[in-house]
Amino acid sequence: MKLKKWLIPLIVWMFIYIGIRLVFDGGCNDGWSSSSIGRMGACSHHGGVNHTSGFIAFIFATIVSGWLLFKMNEVESRKIRKSYIVESSFFEMESISAPFNPSYSLKISSSEINFTHRSGWDGMPGESIRIESSYDFLKDIIFLSEKIKGDIEMFSRENSGFGCDGEIVFISFFDGTKEVKFQTPMIFINFENISDSTLKLMTTLRRKLKFDF
Repeated sequence: MKLKKWLIPLIVWMFIYIGIRLVFDGGCNDGWSSSSIGRMGACSHHGGVNHTSGFIAFIFATIVSGWLLFKMNEVESRKIRKSYIVESSFFEMESISAPFNPSYSLKISSSEINFTHRSGWDGMPGESIRIESSYDFLKDIIFLSEKIKGDIEMFSRENSGFGCDGEIVFISFFDGTKEVKFQTPMIFINFENISDSTLKLMTTLRRKLKFDF
């Protein structure tokens, strides 16, 4: 922790300790109030100086400043954790098809989107797009992908036939806590037609990229 993070609890400790001493100090053990506290011989005829307020001030100031330091550490830990989640989260999607058929790959981070489209059927080089992204957009895509995973599992159970000219779509994502990977079987329909969630995903991506694929 940086030095300034220690200074705040220390200043609070000093403020509380000195404040309590100023308010409650000045007494002797028998209750006599003396203005000579701090000088030699003070309260010599009244059982000595009462130091209870100093002990109470020390304990109370330590408890309050300790609690403050704990809460500051907790806030700092949350910030570090959130920063890690934002920086490490990602979404990846790749379409693999038969030769000469179009295919694409996509990666979304909290800061940018990288998309490559390969028009294999006409022999033209791939179209590459790189645009800015945001963590909120990435979160929405990951949330949608969790629904798509269940849709694809159901679709795979119902469509397990083999084909040689279809498409396989691979999806993986990391949300800061877990990494998830799944794929479609060989499909002979558009990926977006699998479910409402896949349609929403493709529609969202097309609008964001401003590219029809």
